[in-house]
Amino acid sequence: DQKKKDEQGEWCRGWPLLHEKKNMIPIISQVTTLGNEVHFDIVDCNLQKKIEQLAMWFTFKSKDVRDAVAWTLGGGFEGNGGLHLLDTNRIRVVWKPSLEGVYIVEPRLLYFGKDQCGHLDEFSLYLGSFQQRATHFDSPNCDKLSFLAMNYSTIEIKFEKSHQGNYHHLPQCRDGKTTNGVWLEKIEKSVGDALARLQPFLNKRYTAKKSKFKWDAITINSAQEDTWFFEREDCFYSYFSPRQAKECLNENIIIFLGDSIVRLVHVAFAHYLGVHVDDQNIKQDPDRYGTVQISNHLHIAYLMMWEPSDFYRRALPDLKKNWLQRIHTQGSVIVVANFGVIHQLFDTCDNNNTFASNLQKNIDTLSTIIFPATLHLILIAPTFTNGNRVDQIHTTRSQFATKIMSQHTTSLNDNNTRLSFLDLNHLTTARFDGTKDGVHFTGSSLAASALILLNMLCTSSQ
Repeated sequence: DQKKKDEQGEWCRGWPLLHEKKNMIPIISQVTTLGNEVHFDIVDCNLQKKIEQLAMWFTFKSKDVRDAVAWTLGGGFEGNGGLHLLDTNRIRVVWKPSLEGVYIVEPRLLYFGKDQCGHLDEFSLYLGSFQQRATHFDSPNCDKLSFLAMNYSTIEIKFEKSHQGNYHHLPQCRDGKTTNGVWLEKIEKSVGDALARLQPFLNKRYTAKKSKFKWDAITINSAQEDTWFFEREDCFYSYFSPRQAKECLNENIIIFLGDSIVRLVHVAFAHYLGVHVDDQNIKQDPDRYGTVQISNHLHIAYLMMWEPSDFYRRALPDLKKNWLQRIHTQGSVIVVANFGVIHQLFDTCDNNNTFASNLQKNIDTLSTIIFPATLHLILIAPTFTNGNRVDQIHTTRSQFATKIMSQHTTSLNDNNTRLSFLDLNHLTTARFDGTKDGVHFTGSSLAASALILLNMLCTSSQ
């Protein structure tokens, strides 16, 4: 049956198929530590001069840390590392570890194609299972067949003394960026030697988390139990209590507009504010269950948009009917939106720039309707799609869409519209354990998105 074939690797698009079709055998030929960076040199043993068509995903796991580097030459942008083309047969993946420790290295080839945006040639290969919506959990043998050959599977990181930082006085993380963050395991009593660089503020952070906020309340529907926290070296996240968050957001209307990714953030955000909402109810009937009254003067709502026509057919009519008068009376609104990006990845990099064009039209239309009230629009990037959900939804297009949305937030800020960007792509790159289908991330991965959003909206008193 299918399960048996998958267990035996017969349903896998891995190295045997790549070798058969393209005569390529990429391996990691050398690992070098240079200063505080680790370089992985990848060479095609058969010298086919096509290595620039590969997309890479390296995950790094220690007892206390989850980190990753995912890179395509035509698509994404750097997080804690990057990728460089050395010549037609060699690529270098660079990792910039944040913390010391012994790491398990899992080097995967994600994609092979004419380019990293998904323009297909006669043989384009998204490595993994042939089954749709399959992740490495579903197809462990397929996952193994996507690993690059390497002489050893662990690497020990020890920093030079000059790399140690002083983190006593950090600003609050207000920008929604996640490219330079890392996932840390929750440790009740001591952060341990591996986290020594961050210890000056981590001890304080964990104490605050335990006393002020029940994190478990929004680690809902997790793929597995987890106690991970997302942190950055250059700033800190304030873990507001529900009461503090409500006081900060009082007299606000917050509208979540988009697909299931945005809907989950809406659910997590409501949980963070101390109000339980059921995601399945909202999914089945968003008109009935999508609006949540947090207090007399604070409302959050979800407007569904899966495809471009939904913006004009569903979202805008709902906005005008139920919210526009309140928005004009109040004078402002916060809209958290991805405009259905996960269902439009096919259009992210077509020859007509369809997604970018639609995105700009949606922003302009929304701004015009809201005027003269002020609009704070927070664009949410797609998650890191680490499984082949369907043929058009894969990592390289998700990265490219992230790049487009990030660029839009720097191109338009006028008198009544302010644009910000929340990067879920890099937030979820290392969290292969937080998804069941490679697209929807739950557990602490989802909880962190609500935390980051709240820090974008509220100023900490610390």
